[in-house]
Amino acid sequence: MLRSDQARCNRIPPDTEQRIGANMDIDFDSMTPIEGVYQFISKAFSDERCLDIEENETGDSVPLICFPEHGGDNQKFRLRRNDEGYYAIQAVHSDKVLDGSMTERSPRWRVIQFHPNVGPNQLWRFELVLGTDVEAPAVRIRTQYEDGYVLTPRQIDGRRNMDVFLEKENNEFPNEQMFTIRRVD
Repeated sequence: MLRSDQARCNRIPPDTEQRIGANMDIDFDSMTPIEGVYQFISKAFSDERCLDIEENETGDSVPLICFPEHGGDNQKFRLRRNDEGYYAIQAVHSDKVLDGSMTERSPRWRVIQFHPNVGPNQLWRFELVLGTDVEAPAVRIRTQYEDGYVLTPRQIDGRRNMDVFLEKENNEFPNEQMFTIRRVD
């Protein structure tokens, strides 16, 4: 097994499909989750922090953050797959989708919730990371908009919460850009 600093992204070896399939609904042909409702838990923290729409807000341009898991609908997301294999990630509480904000782009840009418009900044794919725990496999969540950019939690400007940005993939500290996926429906 690889150490976390050696994790690489690829297809799962066939002998591990049964063990992983019991914990996460995966389409093994495309290596992506099956449509449903999920929580995304960051591997960057020792405690369980999930992707969360800040303050349970329902409007446009509300930041995506990492926050301790509490089971609220603002921490649950529906996956809607398109014909090209990309997903819209839709917040259960607001029906808005995750959106790589086009107004903030250097060297990272904030991820927000926004009304669906099917733009490439609202479409995502999941890349399984080999070498992580088979019982709770990790993924990187990539944007369709800009090659090499993945969801990354960051604490900026002394804010209490960890904001989530799109940043270039970082293989030096890969855990900060990895998430486990838990089906909750």
